[in-house]
Amino acid sequence: MHKNIKTAFIILAGVFALLAVLAILSGAFSVLAEAEPVAFITGALFFIASIIVWMLAWAILIKGGRTFEKIKIGFACVFASMTPVQLGADAMRSLKMKDVFSTPYKETIAASMIVKGLKFLVIALAASASFFFAIMHPALQLWIKVILVSGFAVVILASLLFLLPLKKGIGFKIARVFDRLSKRFHFLSKVSEYFRHYSLYLKTIPAKTLALIAFLAIVSLVFEFVAFALCFFAANSPIPFYPMLILFTILAILERVPFLPKGIGIVEVFGILFLSMKSIIIVSLSIQQIVAVIILFDLMRLVIPTFLSMIAYFFVFKGKTNRTN
Repeated sequence: MHKNIKTAFIILAGVFALLAVLAILSGAFSVLAEAEPVAFITGALFFIASIIVWMLAWAILIKGGRTFEKIKIGFACVFASMTPVQLGADAMRSLKMKDVFSTPYKETIAASMIVKGLKFLVIALAASASFFFAIMHPALQLWIKVILVSGFAVVILASLLFLLPLKKGIGFKIARVFDRLSKRFHFLSKVSEYFRHYSLYLKTIPAKTLALIAFLAIVSLVFEFVAFALCFFAANSPIPFYPMLILFTILAILERVPFLPKGIGIVEVFGILFLSMKSIIIVSLSIQQIVAVIILFDLMRLVIPTFLSMIAYFFVFKGKTNRTN
């Protein structure tokens, strides 16, 4: 069994344990038992659609091969995203595209960086107001604010690193910075080399294609938000649009906190704390309703995509041999 599948299983087991503890301590099983299945299934479909739209953007940037085949390969590697900043999925996609289509590693990684950078930029723009709102709110403890700043910094830095090389001169300046650092940390010489290649690669992409990728990044994020919103309706616990949007953007940042796979742990803690602030969300939710919403969202964003991706992995790569496009 693939190492990343074992890791994903272990992390999922931890997720199930966390959700079970939350449900038991809060008594959320009573709310979950009365959840609206249509709203939940629709939300899950929207979340899967958001992943597929992301994969479509990524597939468009990669030369050669049929788009549908590339999307299948990309989706089959989604389970490996249960790693900090989801880098495991990028590495696995590169390996599989090399095996199946002989696509150079640098091209596959570059395509991921562009789509991820554009989506991070969209998240940063959408989250700016809610981020500063959360940082300034006196009800949030300092450690929560520190983690929130960490996640926001990752989003901003990733956006800058992935998108600034659109201007070749800046990309080469970044490469020179890594060149200087590589004198003390030799492994950074590879990073420097990559940024030179990445800068040149970006110049081969037409402006219309970049505009399309940016549009698809926005669509992907909108689909995620729809899925998130449907968690509240599935739990029969709707809240006003604005606080829902604030929470969604903050959780999107927290998912990218370094060293936490998909932000597991901090996403749940912050979600529960935020939904408990009646002065912010306006309506009053019981702890059972709050935890039920968080559990349903975790099922949508973690459990269902990971299991479907594992199934896709075995179907897509079963008996697959190396071939070129």
